[in-house]
Amino acid sequence: MTNVDERDILIKLICKTEMSNVKKTKNKLIHIGCPIPFNTEQFLQQLTVLMKAAYDNDQNIREMVELIVPTYHPAGKNGSENKGKVYELQRKMMEQAAVAKEV
Repeated sequence: MTNVDERDILIKLICKTEMSNVKKTKNKLIHIGCPIPFNTEQFLQQLTVLMKAAYDNDQNIREMVELIVPTYHPAGKNGSENKGKVYELQRKMMEQAAVAKEV
């Protein structure tokens, strides 16, 4: 497992944009998220189309997800394969967990 500082960095990076929609509690480690408003009917229709594309192994599935989920940005978009600090921390945590499991 990684140390507390790395975990804090990971949480801050992941939650950076979502924190404005979060209610704080007395416990600094607990936050209550607010639901994101969206058109449920439209989302279910998009999800149906996406499901069909997944079953058909459609090559444009990433672009379809990007249209549905505005915060989704696939690696390689705009010429960058750099996955950033969050990816590197997650990879490191997974490696450490695998080593700990072997012991």
